[in-house]
This record gives sequence, C-alpha cells and structure tokens, in this order.
Amino acid sequence: TWELDKKPRSLGGASNPEPSQGLVRSLLVAEEEAKGLKDARTGAEHLLVALAAEGESGPAGRVLRRFEVDRSKLLRAVSQVRGTV
Repeated sequence: TWELDKKPRSLGGASNPEPSQGLVRSLLVAEEEAKGLKDARTGAEHLLVALAAEGESGPAGRVLRRFEVDRSKLLRAVSQVRGTV
C-alpha cells in the first residue's frame, strides 16, 4: 500500500491548516542542506536530500530507500547536474 493511503484524511474547510512537525523538520533540514552546499536559496533538490536523510524514520525516506536512493546518492547527483563533481 502507498504511504499516503495510511494517513488520515481531512474533510471540510480548515481555513489555516498547520504544517505537521515532520514537514517543518524536513524544511529545516533542507535549509541546512542548502547552507551546506553554499546555496543562497533552498530548492526542491535540498528538500529531496532532506527527505532521503530521514531514512527509515519517515514515510518519504522509506519510499526512497525502497528505490535504493539515499542522501549521498542524491548529493552526488546534484553535484553532477551542477558540474561540481
């Protein structure tokens, strides 16, 4: 089954939904990844690296592991795309 199928669903119209603690944590880690790469902005690649860094502790990390994707592989791929290898 998909990880999203296991999550609770929201019906109705909450006007200001709050981000989960997991999302906030992932965004903070993504920001640190951007700083580590000396990037001025945090982008999708940083978030993906942060999600991979979760490993088995988060749903995104588990999905990425299933496809043998981890933080170090993603960092290498980012470097290759940028030509900084």
